[in-house]
Amino acid sequence: MLPILRYYELATVLYHEIGHHIHAVHGPVFEGKEEVAEDWSKKLFGRFCRLRYWYLRPFVYPIWLLIELGRRIKRKIRLHA
Repeated sequence: MLPILRYYELATVLYHEIGHHIHAVHGPVFEGKEEVAEDWSKKLFGRFCRLRYWYLRPFVYPIWLLIELGRRIKRKIRLHA
C-alpha cells in the first residue's frame, strides 16, 4: 500500500476537526461551519503532503494540471451548452 493512502482517512478526519477549532478561534468565515472545516481539512492535508512527500511533486503536478485543464474545459462546455 502506498504510504500516503495510509494517512488519508485519518488525516482528513483529524484535519476536519482541527478546521472547526481554527474557525472558532480565528475570525469566523461566514460560510457554513462544515464548509469552512472542509476547506481547512484540504489545506492542512495538502500542506502535510507537500512537506512529507515533497519528492512526489514532479510526478503528481503534471497529472494535477491535466485534471484541472479537464475541469476547466468541462466548465466551459457547460456554460456554452
